[in-house]
Amino acid sequence: EKLKFLNQLNIEVIYTIREPFSSISSYINHWMKIKSIYEITPYSYFYYLNRIFNGLKKLSQMGIKTHVIKLESLHKKNVNVMKEFCFILNIKYSNVLTQSTFMGKKWWGDQFSLKFLNGVNKNFQIKYDENLFYKKDIRVLEFFLQDYMKHYGYAFHTNKKINMLEKFLPLKTEIIIWKKFFHKFNFLQLFYALVYWLKRISIMRKNNFKDFIMPHSLGEESNYEK
Repeated sequence: EKLKFLNQLNIEVIYTIREPFSSISSYINHWMKIKSIYEITPYSYFYYLNRIFNGLKKLSQMGIKTHVIKLESLHKKNVNVMKEFCFILNIKYSNVLTQSTFMGKKWWGDQFSLKFLNGVNKNFQIKYDENLFYKKDIRVLEFFLQDYMKHYGYAFHTNKKINMLEKFLPLKTEIIIWKKFFHKFNFLQLFYALVYWLKRISIMRKNNFKDFIMPHSLGEESNYEK
């Protein structure tokens, strides 16, 4: 939304993605703990899901050149990612780019993740919290994200077909958020829950990625060596 005001400039975007289920798990488990203006709401959760479904496509529609970095590749293929990053920006590669630092200091995570990280993790693994998903949630999300997941090499967790009516049923993550505001007697947010549940249904379209050429992920190909 903010980038659309810059699309008249000569800009390029580096867009980071992550395996959808681990991304959603991380978002729910970390941000549900926040009790401030940044807490999860029905709107913020829909916004998060919509970025997974439509973030890249919206940038393409705005005519903004976009490069994708998979979080998994940033860890496991770090040198390849950074070399191609330098190639597309026409800057000289340096080993310092493989170090996780900010303003000369080592990056150790943040107050939301509550983890002490040690930069690049060569043993990074894709994990997700199974307790946050009904089995039908996994089927539904994979069905409507199948082109996205195939393009970026993410493994599928099920091969079962879906009943198209299942997309109309609330996701378990949605119910978790709704319960939070039900216990607070926050009826305004419960009204928004209905609104953004309907909006979430609307973004789940079978041909969501039709005619959209998704950018390749940096470090996955050896373009920087050409």
